[in-house]
Amino acid sequence: MDGVETSVWTAAKDSIEFPLSRLTGEGERGCRDMKRRVSPELAERIRLFRKNPTPAEKLLWERLRDRKLGGFKFRRQHPLLGRFVVDFYCPEGRLVIELDGGVHRLRVEEDRIGQAERAGYRVLRFGNDEVLGNVEEVLDKILEALG
Repeated sequence: MDGVETSVWTAAKDSIEFPLSRLTGEGERGCRDMKRRVSPELAERIRLFRKNPTPAEKLLWERLRDRKLGGFKFRRQHPLLGRFVVDFYCPEGRLVIELDGGVHRLRVEEDRIGQAERAGYRVLRFGNDEVLGNVEEVLDKILEALG
């Protein structure tokens, strides 16, 4: 598994293990030894998405990373519910942020968002043009959702 952070990913016989706390947004307390399996296909998609961000993802990530927005921790290209990948995730607020652009297929996107909402996550959606055109307004909306 060349180029993969060993603190995040560990190889298993037929799948990749991902710490449960990273999937659920729960803190390290009580979850240290719990693992949820993420398929190798999903793990590969996550790696590809992280290596090839869209311009909107790159811009928003620069503004969210390292607790730059209100002290909140965000993750990018985060596996959710063990089945799909969301663009950004804030575990403290159980907030999913999805950017819509040419890469997404509308029906698949709607299904993922519905699954996340039914599981108790709040979901914000922004268009790539919205992020690129007025990132400050997008950040204000994210902070408002977390407030």
